[in-house]
Amino acid sequence: MSQHHFILKFDSTAGEWSHDVESELLRFDGKTIYHPKEDRWVAPNTNSDEVLVYASSIIDKTSTLLMSQLVTLLNTMYANAGKDK
Repeated sequence: MSQHHFILKFDSTAGEWSHDVESELLRFDGKTIYHPKEDRWVAPNTNSDEVLVYASSIIDKTSTLLMSQLVTLLNTMYANAGKDK
């Protein structure tokens, strides 16, 4: 199973989390998907097999949506931290 890697950052001045795409591009050289069985990193949508490209596209869209939801959740948790005290 492939592993999709993301970088989240926290801006302490704004008090917000965000998905850091620029750092991903630098850190992973645009190749954010790791295939453990093949021990190699690939960029999204680089597979030559049409089915794999389609599956990768769906995974990319789902990952983007989940990342957005995760960032929203982290920001909500940070905003509510300490309010229960």
